[in-house]
Amino acid sequence: MSFLISACHYTPLGVRHFSRLTPIERYKELIKQKKVRYDSLQETVLTSLTKVYKQLYEYDREHHRIGELARRRRHSPLYNYLLSKVSPMVIDHAPLGVYLYGDVGCGKTMLMDLFYDTIPEHLTKKRLHFHAFMQNIHHKTHKFKVDKTSQEDAVLAASHEVAKESDVICLDEVAVTDVADAMVLRHVFEALYHDGVTTFMTSNRKPSDLYINGVQRKSFIPAIKLIEERNQVICLDSPTDYRKQDQHDSGSFHVISGSKEEAVEHADKWFAYFSDGEPVVYDRQLSVWGRKIDVPKSAGDNVMQFTFEELCCRPLSAADYLELCRTFKGCVLTDIPEIHIDKRDLIRRFITFIDAAYDTHMKLAVTTKVKFENMFEVNKNSNLAGHEEMFAFSRALSRLHQMSTARWNAS
Repeated sequence: MSFLISACHYTPLGVRHFSRLTPIERYKELIKQKKVRYDSLQETVLTSLTKVYKQLYEYDREHHRIGELARRRRHSPLYNYLLSKVSPMVIDHAPLGVYLYGDVGCGKTMLMDLFYDTIPEHLTKKRLHFHAFMQNIHHKTHKFKVDKTSQEDAVLAASHEVAKESDVICLDEVAVTDVADAMVLRHVFEALYHDGVTTFMTSNRKPSDLYINGVQRKSFIPAIKLIEERNQVICLDSPTDYRKQDQHDSGSFHVISGSKEEAVEHADKWFAYFSDGEPVVYDRQLSVWGRKIDVPKSAGDNVMQFTFEELCCRPLSAADYLELCRTFKGCVLTDIPEIHIDKRDLIRRFITFIDAAYDTHMKLAVTTKVKFENMFEVNKNSNLAGHEEMFAFSRALSRLHQMSTARWNAS
């Protein structure tokens, strides 16, 4: 029984003291500092987030593990008797998480970041873009498949390893478009929630609309049910796109309306600004999972430069774009054309890059042949209208608006 005594060791919750502000208190502080604008809908969401915060404050995953052991050993009367002596401290389930969805630019990521910054200090935490999270899962799964007999076993082993790393996992911009992601997410969530992890997810879609027209969607339904069971599903239905508040300030965005020389001059100016005096290097190579990525022009780790064709017309993956954005602080992207919605692969690469750049707060300067609002050409009669691409388009355009401002590039 020594194992039981060891597992039940804990610090009484009454000894803990709040060492930081709650989410809603932090929000009010930011408003006073004029760093955010007051929004009544955001305040309502933060009321719910503060309740989650208080539950997390009293949560200890060691007690969750005791609950799991209790379920496995109920056949032992002696064990049940001893466990009953500490049952007031047993927490069988982690606090419910949050699944926050709504239109682009309404403040979902800001609320997630605010919540993340106020997570109680006794808990471990991790915040990732959904693309990065799935790349990590696939990478770990690949390593475990050497020893496991099935894909499912490898996914579960990888997910349990991820669960060991964090008590709370925040996933920004959940959008399931890849069949490989869809087929493993059920097992990923099963492992995380079984191990007592609390999640916070943001998305443009409600859970039931994820992977809405995807291949083998029936196999994805259990993942949706897990999301709905283990999270408060909250809609942030704000009509304001805060990323466009400064759209008049578009210093790093240039429409090629005049001569080509003007666009080149614009790109050179921002490259020099981002480079901060580092020498120019041509044809640098980065290694990602054993593959080489060519970077046409760069300066130290301060800035990289690509044409749209070089960045998006090659078969690069989400892992490639994430590595580029983690390596370089800034990017100059030139010659962005008008893109037709039918070019799905090209568009998804572009959007994946924008998401990675936004999440890593990469500085960005672009030249484009059309204005932002005309960048994606959509045929009104196309049966693609309303599909995942349309949500992704809106998000990418909103983010481009924000990233093109001098405020973004100076922060």
